[in-house]
Amino acid sequence: MAAYNAGEGKVANAVADAGTENYWEIRNTRALSNETKDYVPKFIAAMRIAKDPARYGFTDIEYDDPLNLDTVKLKRPTEVKVLARAAGVSYREFKEMNPSLTRWSTPPYMHNVPINVPKGE
Repeated sequence: MAAYNAGEGKVANAVADAGTENYWEIRNTRALSNETKDYVPKFIAAMRIAKDPARYGFTDIEYDDPLNLDTVKLKRPTEVKVLARAAGVSYREFKEMNPSLTRWSTPPYMHNVPINVPKGE
């Protein structure tokens, strides 16, 4: 988990410098940034809260209904506005269904790009 935040090389160096793979021991050294030292405990806390929110005082949570989507694979790059129109949804809705699409088109050099569309479209 620390490597997700700091990078694999940085954590490998921290393990080597500390002489241990125990995160909690490495955390007590200067081998990792404060951001990375705090990242793992924050992630663990978020997981615990997500598993039992009421235990931690989160009692008035309104959950959204799960999205009812199908996933299709595109063989070639396509403009997002064209995909939204074909799926029968607004551009904004389509982007919400596909947060990995950060540009105006699907990635130009990728084939079989997974795209979420409303179920049955």
